[in-house]
Amino acid sequence: QPVINIYPNPFTDSMSVRPVQSGTYTIKIVDLNGAHIASYKVCSNAGEDMTINPHIDSGVYIALVCKGDEILCAKQIVKK
Repeated sequence: QPVINIYPNPFTDSMSVRPVQSGTYTIKIVDLNGAHIASYKVCSNAGEDMTINPHIDSGVYIALVCKGDEILCAKQIVKK
């Protein structure tokens, strides 16, 4: 079961983040070389959508979903 859903994927301007469990998460976006591009803090109830607007160039990235210092999962995302 996923920790968090990120959609749509690919996205154009914004993407929605929906955690499975309530809490505070950090979404770290890194490029395929591992370089940090952006971070977004998401405080949400389970099943509640939060919208983030990453101002990043078109391309393929990895979204690291973190809680505290722990990486819960990594998802490939594509910006059109």
